[in-house]
Amino acid sequence: MITDKKLIQLIDLTSLNTIDSQKSISTLLSMVNQNIDAFCPAAVCTYSKFAELLILQLNPRIKSCIVSSFFPSSQAPLELKIKEIEYFNSLNIAEIDIVMPIGEFLSGDYKSVYHELLTIRKATSKKIKLIIETGLL
Repeated sequence: MITDKKLIQLIDLTSLNTIDSQKSISTLLSMVNQNIDAFCPAAVCTYSKFAELLILQLNPRIKSCIVSSFFPSSQAPLELKIKEIEYFNSLNIAEIDIVMPIGEFLSGDYKSVYHELLTIRKATSKKIKLIIETGLL
């Protein structure tokens, strides 16, 4: 049987709001750190703008995660996505969430989707999680 505590450990705590700020993310990280024994998510995930806060403030028992691939739409050239990944390689971030190019997928261009995902995978040794946006499928 999975307990509530075990279930929480399988889920990322995300803050991906337009109104996020240094203050709001810092407050979130403080809350997580103060309650780590009762509430320990798999990772805390936010925008790359707040990567330094994650690195400096998040308890190392919790993985740090940032969204990439021009979240949430993935509407950017692959070259820019790779530049972004290369930048993240220099940071002490545990995981990168990438967005699958849904437009290409829905139009049946699976070869392009595969090529993009493989190229991103080869650009980093960090753990990558793929955001599929199932609501759009």
